[in-house]
Order: sequence, then C-alpha cells, then structure tokens
Amino acid sequence: MATFNCKMCGGRLYAQDNAPTAVCEYCGTVNTLPVVNEDRVAKLFDRANERRRSSEFDDAMGIYENILAEDNTIAEAYWGIVLCRFGIEYVKDPQTFEMKPTCHRTILSSIFSDPEYKKALQYADDASKKIYEKEAADIDRIQKKIIEISSKEKPYDVFICYKENEEGYGRTEDSSIAQDICTYLTNDGLKVFFARITLRAMAGAAYEPYIFAALNTARVMIVIGTKTEYFDAPWVKNEWSRFLAMMKNDRGKVLIPCYKNMSPQQLPAAFVHAEALNISTSTFMLDLIRSIRKVIPKKEKQTAQTVIQGVAGNAESLRKRGKIFLGDHEFKQAEEYFGKSLDMDPESCETYWCMLLAKRQCADESELIAVGRRFNDMAEYRNALRFASDKQKQEIEKVAQAIEDKISSTVSTLKKSAKEHITQTGLFDLVHSSRGVYEETVFKINGLLEELKQTEDDIKACVERCTKSVLADPLEAMMKNDEEMRNQIMRKILGSDAVSDNDQEEMKREAKRLLEDTMAQKAMIDSGINSNADYVRMKELRAKKENILSELNTNKEVLKRQITMMDETLKKSRDIRSSYKPAWEAVQRGDYSLGEKLN
Repeated sequence: MATFNCKMCGGRLYAQDNAPTAVCEYCGTVNTLPVVNEDRVAKLFDRANERRRSSEFDDAMGIYENILAEDNTIAEAYWGIVLCRFGIEYVKDPQTFEMKPTCHRTILSSIFSDPEYKKALQYADDASKKIYEKEAADIDRIQKKIIEISSKEKPYDVFICYKENEEGYGRTEDSSIAQDICTYLTNDGLKVFFARITLRAMAGAAYEPYIFAALNTARVMIVIGTKTEYFDAPWVKNEWSRFLAMMKNDRGKVLIPCYKNMSPQQLPAAFVHAEALNISTSTFMLDLIRSIRKVIPKKEKQTAQTVIQGVAGNAESLRKRGKIFLGDHEFKQAEEYFGKSLDMDPESCETYWCMLLAKRQCADESELIAVGRRFNDMAEYRNALRFASDKQKQEIEKVAQAIEDKISSTVSTLKKSAKEHITQTGLFDLVHSSRGVYEETVFKINGLLEELKQTEDDIKACVERCTKSVLADPLEAMMKNDEEMRNQIMRKILGSDAVSDNDQEEMKREAKRLLEDTMAQKAMIDSGINSNADYVRMKELRAKKENILSELNTNKEVLKRQITMMDETLKKSRDIRSSYKPAWEAVQRGDYSLGEKLN
C-alpha cells in the first residue's frame, strides 16, 4: 500500500486502502490522494509536494510532468501542476488555524480556464473533484484581489531581481549591489522596483500584488548574482522565471543577467540568449544604463516655462479646506478635497500625507500614533516619501518609528504577560525542579558506571591471582602424573614382545595410584579455592556488581520519568505562549483588541 505526506504541512497521512482522500492529523486538512499502486510513484508525489512547499515551483512542476509521462490519467498530478503554476503555498490562518492558500505567482487568466485544472477534474473521483473545485474558487478569489490591488499601482520601468539574505550571514553582497544600481537608475529618471525599499515593512501576504504589478509592467529585469546558487534560490528563480514567461508574450520586455565571481557559462541555461554583464568591470554601470536605454529611451526634458500660476494657489486652498474637515473628523469630505488638490498638484508630499491621515481617520500624527497601525503598505505613504523634502522625510519616518515603537512595546508587554502567566502556574519551578532531579540522577548514573567498571576490573584481577596461587601447583602435579603413567605403559609395551599378566596387574595398580593422586590434587584445589581470599573477594565483588546493575536500572527509570515530566511541562509552557501569539500577531496588523483582553 502506497503512503503519502500531507500536501499542506508535510505530516504523514494514514489512509485506508484505495481511499480517495485522507485527513491530516497534524493540520486537520482533507487531502486528495493520487490513485497509484507503486511506492516509487508515491515517493515522487511526496518529493514534488515537498519542493512546492519550499516554493521551488518549477522543480516541482517538472516532477509532476514526469509522473504524467508514465500515466496521463492521474488527476492529482494535474492538480499539482496547477498549484505550481499559480505558486500556491498553504499557511495556517492565525484566527481559524485552518490551512489557507496564498498565491506567489499571479496570472491574468483564470484558474477555471487552465487546461491542467480541466484535466484534473476530468480524471478525478467525485470526492476529489469537490475539493479541487472548492480550492480553485479560493485561488480565483485571491487572484482577483491581487489583480485588483496591482492594477492601482503605477507602472515600473525596471525590476531588480536578487537574493536579499543568506541564512546565518545576513544581508548578501547582491543586495548591496542592487541598492547601488537602484540609486543610479532612479537618479537617471527610471522608476525601479527594488524589494528592500519598495516592499519595506509590508506584511508577507501583501507582497504578491506589488511584485506582480512590477513584473507585469516593468520593461527590463536585472538579475544579480555573485554566486551561482543565488540565481537558483527559490524566490529569485520564481521572479526571473515568471518574467521569462511574460517575455514570450511581450517582445518589448528584456532580461539582463549581471554576474560576479563567475564566468558567463555558469549562468542558468535559461539565460543563454540574454546579454549578460560582468559587475566587476569598470564600465558596468555605463554598460547597464546603455542596455536599458535601448529598451526605454530617455525622455527629453521640457523647456517650456508656461506653468499656470493659479494652479499652485488653488491646490493650496483646496488642501487647507481639506485640513479643516480633517481637524473636525469629517474624513470623507477631507478625502474629497485632498483628492481635488492632488488633481491640480500631483507632486505634493503634504497633500498625500493629509490624504493618508484622512483614510486612517486620524486628525493628526498623534492620533495616527495612538491607533498604532502601520501605513507602509499605503500608496499615499509611498507617494508622500517620493515627493518629500529631506525634512519632510525625517518627519514621516519619525511617525513611522513611533508606531513601530508602540507595536514593539505592546508585543513585549504581551510576551511578558505570557511569561508571568507561565510563572504563576508554577511551570518554571517545576521545570527547574525536574531539571535538578535529572542532573542529580545523571550524576549518579555516571558514578555507578565508573564503579561498575572498577568492580569488573577487580573481579578480573582476583580471578587471575586465585588461578595462579591455587591452581598452578596441583595442575602441574596432575599433568606430571598423567605423563608418568603414559611413559610406564610405553616402557612395558616396548620392553618385551608380550605383556604378561603380572605386568598388566602392575600397570593397573600404578594407574590406580596415579588416579588417586590426581583426585587428591583435585580435592586440594577445591579446598584451596574455598579458603582462598581472592576467591572469597571475587564472590563479594560479583554480588556487588549485581547490586550496581540493579541500581543503574532504577536510576534509568527515574531519568525517563523526569524527561517525560519536563517534556510535558515545556509543552504546557508552549501552549500558554501560543495562546498569546494571535494577540501579538494582531498587534502587528494594528489590531490591539485581543491584547487588551489578555492584559
């Protein structure tokens, strides 16, 4: 019978024979199961699902396609390709604790028109088909929401694709190079998507709409790599492979690989037709901007100075009127006036900031800080920064930092409350007490093991001394008698042609005498052993060894109980801490209600 892992969390599934679905006992999700009879194919599915859970969507898709090459009627393989095409990752909802799909690869076409989705429905049983249809509806809703958000974003000229961090080492050299390129291109008048700045302080779930908008609108993608493996890092590959797919339908898009510490031949095979640039050359930046300007020509600066003088004045008047409504907490009217002001002066940092306050229903910065909700994902914030003077940027960042401080302080308070809760239940004391008994028991066991080794060495030494003092002389005499008897027999046999009756009788008597002598030597050995001090000591040591082994077993059982007790206690502590986790995660989103209830 083939066995499988959960597609959502990776836990082992326990399914009945030929069952179309199975419930994961770890995350509670109903999994559709492929109809296969070979463990080899089941393992291929598990490997593909593992790659997909690690966001290695292209690799996972390749495995699903290999499965279909052997049998093109497996619905689950078609469904796996659909999940990879849309970049689906399942994450636990902090409110319901259910596994929900998130999308990392937005596509303009609907999932319902996807050919693999249709194949999955064609070959699926009724139970699996219902699950596919439900999940497809969820994915379609996510896609539509992403497209709706992304449609409101202004188009980008350049998308910079790079690896931001390396585990254990922090920020990569690629990130620093990308930031230098971003600054250079921005100063040259290009609108650049650079994740470190563009996605700053956004929640992970909010990334995809902005990434999709940038990938969809950017004419040029720059892919940076100082190590060969960085080009194949899951999120880096996810971005450039999506851009390459878009290039097939849009001849106006261009991908420029930029490499360092390697040769062009070490670049991914997918870049074979791209014009790669060496970052180490002295003319790299000039070569890069020249390549970009072939695709995006530089706009000529306007020379006319025919600016209507009344526009600025009217925009200012509208903004002042909006600020009056803002101060009166009439936010809808305030938004209306700020919008009219921006129609006349679309590069006003102050007006964008006022619009942000109105949308957050705050009269001023103090109310915005009191609300304690991040605004980094708002277009008004990005535009305010875009058109801000240095002083205005400092003021905006000061407010943003104050909100971060409030969030950090609230989360710290909640974590402190969780710790106090754990302390009040006595769990910390119980852990410390159990740990003390555990360490004392380990110390005892180590001492007993040393004592056992010494006892065994002493037993060995006693045996050697006893053998030497009691057995050596009698054994030598016994061997001598045996040899003498054999010699006499041989002399009698060889000394005459025939052995007489008298000779035989004499030989018997001599043999009897030698045998009696041997028995006497054996009795002497028995008597010597029983009275030998080393033999007596050896018996005492063997009894001691049995006692040590018994005590060792007793202490091992104590050790097991203490480990079990500590594990159970630590689990209770983790459960208490987990009960606070939704509250501090909600605080990160600007919702303080759960935290207030817990405190």
